[in-house]
Amino acid sequence: MINIFNFQVFKNRYHLTNFLILLCLALIASYVPFLGHFVNISHDGVYHLARFQQITEAFKAGEIPQVLNFKYVSPSSYSGVAINSFYPWITGLIFIIPNLIFHNPLWAIACGYVILNFITLLSIHQLLTYLKVNGLALYTGIIIYEFNNFHMLDLYSRMAIGEVIAYAFFPLVILGLLMIEHHNKYVYLFLGLSLGLIINTHILSFIIALILVVIYGLIIIFKRTDFKYKFIQLIKAGITSFILGFYVIYNIIFISMNNGFLSPPKYITPLNPDNTLQAILSNSLAEQQSAAWNLGAPVTILLLSLFILSLFKSATAWKRWIIASAILFFIIFSWLPYNLIATSPIGLIQFTARLLAIVVLLMAIGSSLFIQKGYLRWSSITIINIFIIAVSLTATYNFHYNYLYQNTGGHVKLSSSNYYQTLETTHTFTDYLPTKNKQSKIVALNGVDFNKATIVSKTTTIDSVSFKINSKSNQTITLPVALYKDLHYVIYTNGNKMSVSKSNIAAVKVKTGTNKIVVKSIGNYHLFALIISLFSLIGLLLYIFWSYIKNYNEIML
Repeated sequence: MINIFNFQVFKNRYHLTNFLILLCLALIASYVPFLGHFVNISHDGVYHLARFQQITEAFKAGEIPQVLNFKYVSPSSYSGVAINSFYPWITGLIFIIPNLIFHNPLWAIACGYVILNFITLLSIHQLLTYLKVNGLALYTGIIIYEFNNFHMLDLYSRMAIGEVIAYAFFPLVILGLLMIEHHNKYVYLFLGLSLGLIINTHILSFIIALILVVIYGLIIIFKRTDFKYKFIQLIKAGITSFILGFYVIYNIIFISMNNGFLSPPKYITPLNPDNTLQAILSNSLAEQQSAAWNLGAPVTILLLSLFILSLFKSATAWKRWIIASAILFFIIFSWLPYNLIATSPIGLIQFTARLLAIVVLLMAIGSSLFIQKGYLRWSSITIINIFIIAVSLTATYNFHYNYLYQNTGGHVKLSSSNYYQTLETTHTFTDYLPTKNKQSKIVALNGVDFNKATIVSKTTTIDSVSFKINSKSNQTITLPVALYKDLHYVIYTNGNKMSVSKSNIAAVKVKTGTNKIVVKSIGNYHLFALIISLFSLIGLLLYIFWSYIKNYNEIML
């Protein structure tokens, strides 16, 4: 039997030093947003924390999370909405597990952010070390990727948790593609793992990652070097990611085949040059100004400087990455007619600024390779890194204390004392509610008169909603509950089990006086799909980790 604690990887000071540096950077990136014992939270943040809280409470009750959400649902929506069917949660265990451990929810959120930032740092570290980058060049690339203003805005201003977890895995997509290009012994596994992790995180981010893979596919077709081998590896990676993401894919297909639902709106807001420049100069992390999201002054200046420099340098590795980054950066501004494709499927991207995640990833690679060439002094590199961190943390500090309440789109202070109340009472989104039919964009419950009887009280659990209703007559009423065809429910009226119609509306008969009605979701786990995804993900992670422990010098950590 192999004793992993005898391997030099655990004794190597280089690895230990890297680990401690990355951990310190993760703590630095996570500290400011929790000053004053509160979090400045957006509607997006409430939406994500609410779905994580329901999953946490399911685990605490010894239950498997169902695909429907009854508890901590926005007052704008209805109990029973299928958020868990459309919004992946497996990688959200980064936040869910700390919530199971800590009694104080704010401590759990802070712990989740430290873990997330550490994974982000480790991910870009893996990519850059694979490219033989080391020393200050390595940490400059890491700092650019972690501490740019766009990442801070996504992390803390938008609090778009799905997107920022996916952001942590984007470097692994590039790493996987490079491993295929270089015939690495792990070939398709890293690419399959990264795509699978992103599927289990955020579907739109997966589409962006898939576009990167398609671009690489076009490159190998054009180059025609080892095309057959590389194409087979891409197919293997695709199959691997499909197995890892089977739970998410199955849930989405199952609901979509049998129901119409309210999808997120389609539109495209490109970056506006004037607004972006103003936001850069004011060092703003205001999420409401999506046309002004930016990388921050030092990172933007560095990108433009390297791009100009690349025009006068001979072809080198760093030049290709910087030019690709700069081209994408210029494309996402408003001088292109994005209104022509706003209502197409491309409109699901909503903000072209989302592509800044790829811009800064390509830039981090190019910048670190440039510095590795020795073009800059040690002192200059140090000043650049300090400047990047200082500017992003200053922006985060100003946002944390000043971007609240009016003219912020609903930003409020979230503390341990108002945590549960905020999750229950904040109006967020109506996404994924069932519609009247597949072609309709009208919610099935729209236009229903809920005042035929008076709802005295409403109680929710992780898998049910209960109403106490006063009725002036014997009548049939429609409950404010979302139902989906081909999912399993049971309805009790005054203790009597009622039949459930195969529709998206819960119509029940009530008698004169007080009635107690319970709508309960029964066994809507899709357990077999969850087992396939979880076991394959755990198995692949263990295999890669074990292979690294045995051959740690073959993978540059």
